Amino acid sequence: MKISQQSLFKPFRKIANMGGGQAVILLYHRVIDLKPDPQELCVSPQHFREQLLFLKENYYLISAEEFADHLKNKRRFRPKSVLITFDDGYFDNFLYALPLLEESEAQAVFYITTSKLNTDEELWWDDLERIFIDRRSKPAALTLHVDGAKRRYDVRAESVLWKLYYELQNELRFSSPDKIDNVVDQLRKWSATPQKGRPSHRMLSYEELKKMAGSSSAVIGCHTHRHPALGMLPAGQQHQEIQQSKEILEDLLGKTISHFSYPFGARKFLGDKRYYNHDTIRIARELNFDMVCANYFGQVHRRSNRYVLPRMPVRDWGVDVFKEKMKEFFKG
Repeated sequence: MKISQQSLFKPFRKIANMGGGQAVILLYHRVIDLKPDPQELCVSPQHFREQLLFLKENYYLISAEEFADHLKNKRRFRPKSVLITFDDGYFDNFLYALPLLEESEAQAVFYITTSKLNTDEELWWDDLERIFIDRRSKPAALTLHVDGAKRRYDVRAESVLWKLYYELQNELRFSSPDKIDNVVDQLRKWSATPQKGRPSHRMLSYEELKKMAGSSSAVIGCHTHRHPALGMLPAGQQHQEIQQSKEILEDLLGKTISHFSYPFGARKFLGDKRYYNHDTIRIARELNFDMVCANYFGQVHRRSNRYVLPRMPVRDWGVDVFKEKMKEFFKG
């Protein structure tokens, strides 16, 4: 029987929670009404507003500065402390999420992937979606050259397209950025999909990001340049990916970037598939980040390792579901 990582680590969380003072970090990606949403990255503006109101009334929305200070100085968190974060840097973070945060006098940390900023291109998983899932007609046969091998697929059935979409997504998330670019380029040519992306899936423009950085409701962090699973890369390439995104944002915004989150970031530590590893954590320390977020179930305490902080992904939940999820997030 397969045991989830959430269940595997439950006894350790219970022990840590016995001292009280636990906090929770929420992970969002997008605030927009968008269908289809196969990765469940989108929360509607209405649901986000409802979630913020519920949090304001029932939890303590802590700032990034205060959160980091608790960790650095090992100070106990105020009960029911919640930090809001966003990954990737989609345009709707500025257009929809930020005004709702300002309306609620709340703050979020926005971790930005820099390679597609100020362009009309999409991130690679969104490219996969529009290649495989849209309704445009496609050739019945697909041939891919991957890692020196030729792969052939009969893709006449829609179910096969969906299956291949998920299979390639799972494979590419553990691949190098160069391999991802090569496979996506082949798929674009096969499907006659333009490199120019959909306006609904673009990343932030430079001007939007600058305006966002000027708001007290937004703290900007980095999220690598090309969004790879860092644990699959040599240490030198990991350092380059993290430092490049940090430097781009610092040059653009004229301020030090002191927050970082691992792409994907789930707690993968068994076998040869890793979202981050000891090298990644060492590099984050060397680059002097105040705190670094991962993406696995858990609560944060004053003695938590501030370079591998757990986060809870939030989906497009109405307030009744969100209320129950928040209870679960604070349990051991």
